[in-house]
Amino acid sequence: MSRVLLAGCAGGVGSSGEGACIARTGRFLSALEGAGHSVDMFEPSGPGSRKDLRRILKSGRYDVVTAISPYPAEAVLSAGCLPPLWIDINGAHPAEVFHSSDDPVTRRIHTIRVLSLESAILRGGDAFSTPSRRQRLAVLGELLLLGRFSAASQVEPPVYAIPHCATQSRPSRARPAPGGTFSIISTGSFNTWFDHRTLFAALEAVMEADNRVTFTATGGPVRHSGSGWAEFSDLVHSSRKADRFLLEGWLPDGEMERVYSEASAAVFTDLPGLETELGARTRVLDWISRGIPVVCTAGSEIAEDIAAAGMGIVVPQGDPAALASALLSLARDPGLGDGIRSAQAAWSAGPGSMREVFAPYLRWVEEPRRVLSRSVSVPVVPPFRTAGYHRVLVGEIVRAGGVRKAAGRILARIFRRGPAPA
Repeated sequence: MSRVLLAGCAGGVGSSGEGACIARTGRFLSALEGAGHSVDMFEPSGPGSRKDLRRILKSGRYDVVTAISPYPAEAVLSAGCLPPLWIDINGAHPAEVFHSSDDPVTRRIHTIRVLSLESAILRGGDAFSTPSRRQRLAVLGELLLLGRFSAASQVEPPVYAIPHCATQSRPSRARPAPGGTFSIISTGSFNTWFDHRTLFAALEAVMEADNRVTFTATGGPVRHSGSGWAEFSDLVHSSRKADRFLLEGWLPDGEMERVYSEASAAVFTDLPGLETELGARTRVLDWISRGIPVVCTAGSEIAEDIAAAGMGIVVPQGDPAALASALLSLARDPGLGDGIRSAQAAWSAGPGSMREVFAPYLRWVEEPRRVLSRSVSVPVVPPFRTAGYHRVLVGEIVRAGGVRKAAGRILARIFRRGPAPA
């Protein structure tokens, strides 16, 4: 049994974490506890907590540390981690920036921040995991560019795909939902790669064709998520079918179980882009593990898995008519949903189970190894909050928006923070 410090997002009252980090942390915690390891959870959330983290990391109490990216992992690295460190790179962070803003200056600011963070993570970890097989290959390429394989060419690279696995419990319910309705749900963030326009157009068409259909959305905006949730809300409120849409926002876990238990189907829609190609969809495994048939757009790795295993219906991106047709097929054919739920149960007990998905990580926790070399190349962007970081940041703002805009941005940040203490 190993003593493990898990740095991540706990969720609940006082947590600063967001949905994907909370869900990812919870799955790592479940895997560790299920394997009998001793686990302490720590959520870095402010300047005071960083000092506590530094003291904890130097205490000698832990055999290994696991950190979920982006911000908990960055906090561990800035505090100085002595035990072997596994970092879960929870999403292709640089790819997410391409959808972050239509304003070129804002997009460059986000780019600099994310590249600094990604560089620190890749230079500091001893082993890594990603939520998709595609992202694993991208991380291997990044590590090669940093020169971290120069002394490890004859060993297995310590980079593992650990997809979002099924949860332990699997309630079984008959659907459609009570009252004869067919309840479609979407849970999680309306992020910048979420195609809310295609989703709305398809839902409105389905409601026109079948008056039993309702839609519930939980989740909503997160940091840098853009205007998708607000635009979707405006479309709903102006719709002829507005009374059949329910926008609940972010809900606690107990309330989420109510939403899941009443669901007849779940849907997600992606925009084309690198984040869709490399990233993962945490919410989908919450649906699959509860036996909720999935309808989704193509492009992501999980969409490929859904199609291959028969766990839902996959349609082309940006095609509201195809999405509406798939949802109507589920609403009108109970046998189709039954077959999908059977396929989901088989996958959740086999290749999608926590036992199989987390096997590489649990082996490393029992026998942690440091096989990667120190980086031989300089960071793409210097560490956050250093003089070098700010030089790069100002230079990029000037290139993207000109000297006048750069000066305005800098002055706005100074006055927003207020005067320095005497």
